Amino acid sequence: MTRPAHAGLGIAGLLFLVLTATALPAHAQSTADQMGGMGWTQTFTDHATVKSVDMQTRTVALTFADGETMEFVAGPEVQNLAQVHPGDRVTARYHGAVAFVLASPGSKMPPDSLTMNASKAAPGEMPAGEASARMVVTFLVVGKDMATHTLQLVNPKGGKVRTVPVVTPEGQRAMASVKTGDMITAVISKSLLLAVTPGG
Repeated sequence: MTRPAHAGLGIAGLLFLVLTATALPAHAQSTADQMGGMGWTQTFTDHATVKSVDMQTRTVALTFADGETMEFVAGPEVQNLAQVHPGDRVTARYHGAVAFVLASPGSKMPPDSLTMNASKAAPGEMPAGEASARMVVTFLVVGKDMATHTLQLVNPKGGKVRTVPVVTPEGQRAMASVKTGDMITAVISKSLLLAVTPGG
C-alpha cells in the first residue's frame, strides 16, 4: 500500500496527535472563493491493527493490511494508552484541500493566518479524535511559464522566489488569466480523523 507523502502525518503520528491533543488558539481566519481549476482535494483512509502495547516503554506497534509494521512511543500526555490492546483496530482518515484565489494588483488581500484545532476522547474511553489545520498565505506572481506549466511566486514582503508546478489540466488552462504582478492566495486545509475500536 502506498501512502501519500503529503498527508503530513501517518497513522502512527495521528494516533499520537489525537491522544495528546488540546485545543489550540485560533488566529485570524479568512474566506475566499476558489479560482476555477487552481487547486486539488484528496481523501485517504488507512487501517491498521494493534500488534503490541508495551506499557513500560509505552511503545505501540501497528500492523497494516499490506504487512508493514510501524512502532512509535506514546509520551506521558497520552492518557488513554491503557485502553489500547493487541488486536484493536485503528482507522485513520485524512482529507487535504488546496484552493488558489487570484486577485489583481492593488486588491485588498486576506492576512496570512494559521488556525489549528484538535480534540480527543475523554479519559477512560477508547482513543479517538480529530486534528485540523487551515493556513492562508498570499504570494506575488513574478513570472509564469506556460510551456512548463509553472508559476514563479514570492512573498510580497520579499524572500526566495518559489517555482510552483500547476499539475491539473483545469489549473493549466486557468494559468492563461494569471499575470505578473497578480496576487495569489493559497487556502490550505488538512484534517485527520482517528478511531480505535476493540478487536473482535
